[in-house]
Amino acid sequence: MTVSGAILGGRWESHRLDDVEWARRHKTVTLVLIAHIPVLFAIGLASGFGVVHMLLEMLPLAGFSVVAARGSLSWRLRSLATTIGLLTSSAMLVHLTGGLTESHFHFFVIVAFLAVYRDMSTSAIALVYVLAHHLTVGVIAPEWVFATESARARPWLWALIHGGYVLALGGAMAYHHVRNEDVHVRAAALAVKVQFQEERHRSALEINDNIVQGLAVAKYALEVGDQDLSERAILQTLEHARGLISDLLGSHKLGDAVSGSLVREHPALVITPTSPPASSADQHMDVA
Repeated sequence: MTVSGAILGGRWESHRLDDVEWARRHKTVTLVLIAHIPVLFAIGLASGFGVVHMLLEMLPLAGFSVVAARGSLSWRLRSLATTIGLLTSSAMLVHLTGGLTESHFHFFVIVAFLAVYRDMSTSAIALVYVLAHHLTVGVIAPEWVFATESARARPWLWALIHGGYVLALGGAMAYHHVRNEDVHVRAAALAVKVQFQEERHRSALEINDNIVQGLAVAKYALEVGDQDLSERAILQTLEHARGLISDLLGSHKLGDAVSGSLVREHPALVITPTSPPASSADQHMDVA
């Protein structure tokens, strides 16, 4: 399968994190979002903005943090809150620094960081957010987004350039993710194969120890005329065989298998006792 086919087919989504792992990662992302509030507040004050202005600036981030921390909400909504919140932090940093070019790097850091969710929608949201932010704020107040006169004169062009870089980053992340999934799938298949081989090896040893050896004892007992020992060896071997079969059926998870529920490929082999050879006297009588 190609990378584009895997992405379009929802392969990224098909390997969503389990609830425990998602909660662990989401907690880290939420803490990063909360940590942005005092940092951006300090940057705003250092850039000459007033306390009241910065308190109002931080209200959206506080709201996103509250939503992200609410355990009663769905994982999708909480992930969306941290995603939008961190992207808003990037936009605020660009604004507070007067559109400084280096501040735009924060968008790329956040997009890469949000990949911990393993959710393709994160990259899509980031692309839409960057384009919308640059095209709206960049046109209305270009001095908040761009630091150079050339960019402020053509905000549409530079918004598309920045959005293109974010799109390229999302494509690189998607390629990396899909290739990693290929490795994980092959590794999982190899692990299953190794486990199957180990089970076969163990079963072979158990068959040798409990079945073959038991039959060998029974055969030897018959050869020496000890029928009682032979009978006990056969009964013990049958008991071991039943236990071994039960273990094998249980390890392969065949369900509630009962007698007669399994269809055999070949019928069981039953050795029919043959008639004893005719005596020489009988042979002479037949000739006569």
